[in-house]
Amino acid sequence: MLDDLIESCQSHFAHEEEYLANIGSADLNAQRAAHARLAAAAIRVRNLVGSGGSLAGPTALEVAELVESLRAHFHGLDQWV
Repeated sequence: MLDDLIESCQSHFAHEEEYLANIGSADLNAQRAAHARLAAAAIRVRNLVGSGGSLAGPTALEVAELVESLRAHFHGLDQWV
């Protein structure tokens, strides 16, 4: 499931960055940086869970932070794209 989320986000991010580059947006670098942080967080969570970590304790907090970060990005920065 996390692999699907990561793949979907990376596809969305690539499409968005291509669009921003095509229109010469001044926000491109900010979006790229945000995308890199979100992708790294998603991969970190996947690796924690994949290495036998449970969805309790610190891992649950990372999952919650990832979900909130994605929500904030899609409903914040992406509203201007």
